[in-house]
Amino acid sequence: MSTILLVEDYYNTRFGLGEILSSEGYDVVLAEDAEEAIEKVDWKTDLLLSDFQLPLMSGLELWNQIRQQYPELVSIIMTAFSTPETKLQAEESGVFSFLSKPLNIDHLLSEIENALHQNQLKERPIFDEVTVIES
Repeated sequence: MSTILLVEDYYNTRFGLGEILSSEGYDVVLAEDAEEAIEKVDWKTDLLLSDFQLPLMSGLELWNQIRQQYPELVSIIMTAFSTPETKLQAEESGVFSFLSKPLNIDHLLSEIENALHQNQLKERPIFDEVTVIES
């Protein structure tokens, strides 16, 4: 079961999304802001799902800070204020997906599944064993 760290400053959105993700079988850790997210992220976290506009620092700044310590983590950033510049910044920072609000829940769930699947492929060795054949 994958663990998602959900960072959203709006209470109703945070708990509503948390309920939806939990009902889909994910372990969900909720955080109201970047500071709380930094305290709660750990090696069990598989995906950061964060709002872009947060108190103290943006979701993108949070991602850049967290990925220094947890490079295996993947992220999806959500925003109601998408601009070409912020989308480019997210892409350059290695964000898996940059979603516009209001969210399409089916699309969000699909993006989460794709992000986690891609991350599992990165972590799996290509070969379980290497056999050297000498000629």
